[in-house]
Amino acid sequence: MKNILNIKYDKDLDIIYDSKLEYNVENFERTDKNHIYDVCFEITNMCNQMCLNCFSMSIPSNSSFLPYDFILSAIEKRKNDIVRVNISGGEPLFHPEIDKILSIPVLYPELNFILSTNGAVHLSSEQKKLIIDGNWNVSISIHGNKKNHNLYTNSNNFEKTIENYIWFANNINTHIYCVINRFTSLEDVDFLFSIANEHGCKFLRFIVPRESGRFDLKYNVILENYILSKKSSVKFGIKYNKSNSEVVDVNGISRMSY
Repeated sequence: MKNILNIKYDKDLDIIYDSKLEYNVENFERTDKNHIYDVCFEITNMCNQMCLNCFSMSIPSNSSFLPYDFILSAIEKRKNDIVRVNISGGEPLFHPEIDKILSIPVLYPELNFILSTNGAVHLSSEQKKLIIDGNWNVSISIHGNKKNHNLYTNSNNFEKTIENYIWFANNINTHIYCVINRFTSLEDVDFLFSIANEHGCKFLRFIVPRESGRFDLKYNVILENYILSKKSSVKFGIKYNKSNSEVVDVNGISRMSY
């Protein structure tokens, strides 16, 4: 078993860190440890968006799903070695066993669970209750204002995403996840800071695209300095590199994060 005595998880920033060291959020890295202390389950490749950058190569049809029993068994095997579990996709809320999956945190109160979603789905009242009861962290993908979000995601889902973001942010720990992309403008950055501050987002994470999955590397580099120059009551950072994480794909195959 790995020694995780000094390894901590900051729920607000969604980072794993050594409690003996000082963490500098301006040099943002979600994990920078030599060991793997978290696992991400890509529970489906089904998605209602086709983002220019997608680490899991989501698809709109002919989709697969990682069974609930497999996920539960994998967490049980890793529970003494990890501090964080990420449920991702595709869009994980399309999984036919998602209600059971959302119930898992109650079984492992010593672990931290984060749901990565595009937010462009209908949430039932039961699912909302499960998310609250499970004390989930939620990372929701918003990529700018309506026009550019929909361009980037190849969808018309902006309004639904914002509706769910507001519910998440008003009820649980919520992060905004934005990939800086060819459509991103200074106005998009301002918009994201605005809704982050208005609704109590815990962390605003900007991602620089890299060569993994389905990718488009073009973006305006002046955006980086513009983001870092912002003054905000909401903590924020730019993520440049992959996390040191285990990823289990929809076929149950384990790999290091891209």
